[in-house]
Amino acid sequence: MKKLAKTLLATTLLAGAIIPITASIPNAHAASKHSNAKVSIQKQHKQTLDQARKLAAQGKVINSEHFGLGSKKKDIVRKWGKPDATDNMGVGQEQIDYKKRGVSFFLYKGTVTSVTTEDKRILALTHDEVLKAWGKPYKHDQGAGQVYETYKAGKHDIDIHWTNVTEKKEGLELVDFTVS
Repeated sequence: MKKLAKTLLATTLLAGAIIPITASIPNAHAASKHSNAKVSIQKQHKQTLDQARKLAAQGKVINSEHFGLGSKKKDIVRKWGKPDATDNMGVGQEQIDYKKRGVSFFLYKGTVTSVTTEDKRILALTHDEVLKAWGKPYKHDQGAGQVYETYKAGKHDIDIHWTNVTEKKEGLELVDFTVS
């Protein structure tokens, strides 16, 4: 009888120790999957930043294909078709937008002087990720919930516009990314 009681007690204690451990295994696995997904997103964002800076040094943005600074309006229109929107901004100045592509070209006398992207990969970047990858900007201006930062890429500037006045999330949200 004593042997049976000891066996039952040992089995009960063992089961009491094993059940919570095995119950936490799925939670540990889920936490591991979440951690892996976060690392994967951070890696993708780092690659996006590397690609964006490399293209900016060439006067281009992620989704402008081979068009960038110095490109001619007639070449862009010939390849991409009529812009979704055009804004004449003064003598010889205009902006042409390709909304489906998320690209705007600013032109002076028919030549691109700056190009802006609203590509979803760029807009997904966080301020902390940009600071970590590129360091402190060489120009910084802010006011009324808007932050403007400028980085160098070769002989070109990258102007990043952030805002903190949206309901989307806390902190700064990237609005647009311009190469000039």
